[in-house]
Amino acid sequence: MIVGFNKDALKSFDKDFDAYKIQGFDEAPQMWTSKGATKLSMNILPQQKYVVVPVYLSVTKKSNLQLSIDGVESFDTEVEIYLEDKRDGKMINLRELPYYTFAAMPGDDNERFALHFAYTNMEDNDANEEVSIPVYAVDNVIYVAVPGSFEGDIEVYNLVGEQLIKRRAISGTLNKLRLEPVEGFRIVHINGLHENRTAKVYIK
Repeated sequence: MIVGFNKDALKSFDKDFDAYKIQGFDEAPQMWTSKGATKLSMNILPQQKYVVVPVYLSVTKKSNLQLSIDGVESFDTEVEIYLEDKRDGKMINLRELPYYTFAAMPGDDNERFALHFAYTNMEDNDANEEVSIPVYAVDNVIYVAVPGSFEGDIEVYNLVGEQLIKRRAISGTLNKLRLEPVEGFRIVHINGLHENRTAKVYIK
C-alpha cells in the first residue's frame, strides 16, 4: 500500500495517480486505503495542511503482524506523520519508530488504522501566521500534534465560553480529544510555559 502527495492529484479517485486495490490470496491479511467508497492500494492526495488517511485491515485468522513503513524520510521534514491504532488506542510517531507490531483477529473493525499527516510551520490561511502546533478535527475528534519539548495544557471551549475539556498535554505525540458529536465550532487553547496557540475547529 502506498500513500503520498502530489500538487496535481485530486481528493477523489484520480486515474493518473491512484491504483485500485486488488484482492490477494484469501488466507493472507488484506490491507488497503480508500477515497470515498473506492478501495485503493495507492492513494495520492493533493498537498494539504493536514490529512487523515483511513487504513483498513482484514484477517481470516488470529495473527501477530508487523507493519513496516518505508519512505518516511521522503516526506518534507516539517510533516508530522503518525499511525493511529483505533482498536488499541495507540499513536505511533513514524519518524521515531517506522514499524508497528500488533495482534489482529477476524471480526475486528476493518477501519482499524489511520495515517495522520500534519504540517508544522505551515502558514495558517485563516490566521495568516505560521503554525508550530498543528490542530485539526475529524468528525467529533480533535487532534493536537504536541512537540516533544512542550509543557502545558490543552483546553477546549464552545463559542459561548464554556470549558468542555481541560487536559495535560502529552508531549512528543498526537493528542486525541473526543467530544460529544454536537455540530459546530470549538475553540482550542494550547497553553504552555513558553508557547501558546489558539485554534478554531469544526466538529461534526
